Amino acid sequence: MENLNKSLFEDKNPKVISVVGAGGKTSCIRQLADDYLKLGKRVIVTTTTRIYEPKEPKYFASDLDSIHRNLDEFNFAVVGIPAEEKKIKGVCDEVFGKMISLADVVLNEADGSRHLPLKAPAYGEPVLPEQTDITIVVAGMSCLNKPLSEVVFRTERVKEILNADDNHLITPANVARVLWEGYLKNRAYPAVVLLNQIDTEELEEEAEKVAFLLPSFRCVMASLKDVMLLF
Repeated sequence: MENLNKSLFEDKNPKVISVVGAGGKTSCIRQLADDYLKLGKRVIVTTTTRIYEPKEPKYFASDLDSIHRNLDEFNFAVVGIPAEEKKIKGVCDEVFGKMISLADVVLNEADGSRHLPLKAPAYGEPVLPEQTDITIVVAGMSCLNKPLSEVVFRTERVKEILNADDNHLITPANVARVLWEGYLKNRAYPAVVLLNQIDTEELEEEAEKVAFLLPSFRCVMASLKDVMLLF
C-alpha cells in the first residue's frame, strides 16, 4: 500500500485526525500510524468510543506519564482506559487535551460499526473531539450488491435515508447518499472520504461511481494492495 498519509493529505499536516464510518477504520489508523512512524513522527492512537487493546501491551498508556514514556521510547502509544471485552475506552477531556502537545499526530477512532462495512450515524455520533483537524469518513465497498440488513450498521437510520427495506441491495448511489446524509452534509469539520475494501477491478469501477457522486470531497480508494488517488 502506498503512503496513505501522502494520498489523503498531500502537503497538509493535520495534528488530530479522527476516523469515522465503517469498513476499515482500524486498518486505516494502523496504516497511517505506520506511515507517520516511518517519517520519524511521535504517534498516539486513541479513541473517543472503544477499540481493542493493543496486541503489544508495552505500547498501552493510560495517563500522561506513561504516554510520555512510551513516546520517548517507541515514538508510539495506544492511549485509553481498560474496559470490558479486552477493549479500551477514551481518556477524559483533560488528558486528551494535554496529550496532544506530546505527539506529532493523534489518530482517533471516533465511531463504532461492529465490523460492518457501511454505517449512518445515530444521534450523538460520531464522537469527535473539538481539537479534530480533519476527519476521514470510511466506507467498505464489500457492502455493494448485498442486502441492506446484512451489511449496514444503524439499519433503521440507513433505511430512512434510502427509503428502502431490509432486502434492498446496496448500490454505489446508495453508498454516496448514506455518506452525504450521515457524515458530510451538515459537517462542522474538514473531511476526506476513504473508499475501502476494493480488492477487484469490478469493485474499483463501482467505487469510482461513488466518488463521482461526491465531487466536492477528496476521495481515496484503497485495497490491501494499493491506494489510488481519485481527485
